[in-house]
Amino acid sequence: MNNNGMKLVHTRSIPSSISLRKSKDGQASAVGAMLTVIIVIIVLSMITLYYVPVWMEEKERNHMNTVQKEFMDLSATVSSLIINNDKSSEGKNTVVLGNEGIPFFSIGTMGTLKIDPYTPSFHVYNETKILNVTSTGNIRFEPQNRYFVKQNFVYENGAVIIDQSGGEVVRVEPTFNVSGSTVSMTLISISGTNESMTGKNAQTVIIKLMFYESDTYTWSGENITISITTMHQSAWQNYFNKKGCNTTMVDNNVVVNLNDISTLTIRYAAIKAEIVHP
Repeated sequence: MNNNGMKLVHTRSIPSSISLRKSKDGQASAVGAMLTVIIVIIVLSMITLYYVPVWMEEKERNHMNTVQKEFMDLSATVSSLIINNDKSSEGKNTVVLGNEGIPFFSIGTMGTLKIDPYTPSFHVYNETKILNVTSTGNIRFEPQNRYFVKQNFVYENGAVIIDQSGGEVVRVEPTFNVSGSTVSMTLISISGTNESMTGKNAQTVIIKLMFYESDTYTWSGENITISITTMHQSAWQNYFNKKGCNTTMVDNNVVVNLNDISTLTIRYAAIKAEIVHP
């Protein structure tokens, strides 16, 4: 108490050094948190810019290899049904449309599987038109690759064609043989509904042999023409050129001229194809 009888209250002050130390500790924690965030952002950016494209390119490359094998298997299934003239069985071939990508970093790649019973067309005839047959239709896969080259796979008239920006080639050859004046070939039509499916999951192509016959023609010497209306002119023209055939381009069609043919064996098959979920 003071002399007037009043009670004095003494307050305790916090040393300035302690207050300053707490302030610096708080700033250091904030700076540390910011640096951690920056490092995380840098690491994620490096993964996104450098590693994700490499991983996705590898995924898309592996997917293209898978689809190529699946189309080769599809071709083998059709050939087996025709060779055995098996109209009672169904062939089932799976085609994987895409991949799931990389979780948190990149969405997957989709693809589209198509069945077109109307195009292309292969028209085979002779000068007198005694021989006059046509096959149509194809099965096609188109990827939506973002990193690896886009490779379209096509099954038409017994051949598997790979089509990409650098060119196109017949990967699996159709049944076609020339030996002197003797020719044998198979025409394969794809019938069914014009349909397509887009996605990432596996789809199943059901194949059934609907019709098959084989005819042999004999002449003293006849000129045979194969007129091909197709999106893959280069692939077919190169294929027939390698077979030693005379090919020309007429109105955007590949025309194959087979001259002085004495014997022609031609097999004609109609295949019904549809896409179903596995």
